[in-house]
Amino acid sequence: MRTDRVFHAVDSHTEGMPTRVITGGIGVLPGATMNDKRLHVMNELDDLRTLAETDADAFAESLASENASRLAAMQAAENNIEEKIDELHARYHQRRQAAVTEELLDVISGFEALEKE
Repeated sequence: MRTDRVFHAVDSHTEGMPTRVITGGIGVLPGATMNDKRLHVMNELDDLRTLAETDADAFAESLASENASRLAAMQAAENNIEEKIDELHARYHQRRQAAVTEELLDVISGFEALEKE
């Protein structure tokens, strides 16, 4: 659908729901109350409502995709952290064991030196 109209809209996010509020471009709507104006848009400007809903759906899908990507990145980071922690624990235990072994060898060497005297 092609139109020469230009609509002005503002993206918003209210209580977890992405929305787009049309702020201009449709002129003055007939009706004494906001409900009358809403009914006019629903009954007479259905193409506009459909366009707004389609746009809101695309915005919601984009937001869901972005959140899924962030979740995947956080899970990958968590896995990397767990692997790094395991690696550091192994390195710590290896160095600790090397220090204990060195101490034991020093004690044994000293004991053997005393036995030879």
